[in-house]
Amino acid sequence: MQVLSEADIPRGRTQAYDMKRDRSKATCSQPRRKQIYEMASFNWYAKTERKGFVRMHELSSKPLILLATDKQLADLSRFCRNNLDFSYLSVDPAFNFGEFSITPTSYRNIFLKSRRSNKCPVFVGPIFIHHSKTKDVYAQFFPKLKCLAPQLEQLLVFGADGESALSDALSDSFPGATHLRCFLHFRKNIETKLVTHGVKDHKQYIEEIFGKQEGATYEMGLLDTTSEDMFDAVLASLQEPCARREQKECGTSSFHNWMLHRAQMMEEFMNASVRTKAGLGYPPDKFYTNDSENTNRLLRHKRGERELENQGVLSEFVAWYRKQKFPTSLTSVASLGINAKASGSKQGTAKRQRNSKDDVLQYNSSLVESIENGGNQVETRWKTTQQLPLVCFQAISGGLYKEEI
Repeated sequence: MQVLSEADIPRGRTQAYDMKRDRSKATCSQPRRKQIYEMASFNWYAKTERKGFVRMHELSSKPLILLATDKQLADLSRFCRNNLDFSYLSVDPAFNFGEFSITPTSYRNIFLKSRRSNKCPVFVGPIFIHHSKTKDVYAQFFPKLKCLAPQLEQLLVFGADGESALSDALSDSFPGATHLRCFLHFRKNIETKLVTHGVKDHKQYIEEIFGKQEGATYEMGLLDTTSEDMFDAVLASLQEPCARREQKECGTSSFHNWMLHRAQMMEEFMNASVRTKAGLGYPPDKFYTNDSENTNRLLRHKRGERELENQGVLSEFVAWYRKQKFPTSLTSVASLGINAKASGSKQGTAKRQRNSKDDVLQYNSSLVESIENGGNQVETRWKTTQQLPLVCFQAISGGLYKEEI
């Protein structure tokens, strides 16, 4: 026991115990006290005029918080479970915020389309805040989300990067939904494995699995197969060339066995037939978790990287996030005082020409009518007379609309 002077030396067993207890409080409990204060601050948000904003705040040894606006929940119910046209729910592993982790979700607003990218814009969805990244933690969020938006029982598609805890919790919560696995994260896993095996030239391995584009010609890869028999045949055909190249370069031939252990995952979550079923077209697009990862980068940018990583004041983040506006359609755009037709004027056109970052979001009126009225869509009508400059849309959404990257 370190003391500063003789006067600090305890003069009995009781004083020694008291000194030890006081020092323990001063050194060990400070982070815990701060954590409890941060978590308790959510009681205030839960009791404000928008008390539904903080939907879940567990002040246990493993704090859990769920943030969601009414519009976000309404959007998920409309856009992620309609067979006529639907968006997938994208979830990505958390980024660090001081002592906490933040896991955002995102979805595409299928009522709107960017004329530049010809794709529906991405919006930030409910956000999870937690300490640990285990399956039992994630498994508490998604059932709560279904309670808040019961129609999510009919969720059609969700996508994740392959983190087992997150993917397993999603699969358990949405057993009827199609599960998509991110191509980019799996490619990184493959490249990491090849590096550990001593393989330096990854190009041919990657092309055999993911396919190859040369000009207007596309050469199919393992993940472009459309049936179980075709997948098994292509996977078996890769054994000899993979072993030959690997043996020649580093004296081993174990990469194909590593692939065999992941064959079921590739066939169930990444194959072409699965992606077509998930609404990614035919031939289907590859799936990436860019939606949710761009959300992470956007949230970091809005609060400042240094502030996020070093200070991590959670209550400040929630206060900022709570102030954002999340329009769900042109109806909410109009309610915010934005004239959607103004962009068709000469002044609006000139403004777009001056700013190359401007875009136009178009409104799919026929799809809105079909979904809202429970009917069948006959044709897609993107109303170009109702156009909205991207800069205006970003302003009213608090910058949380993300342009396609």
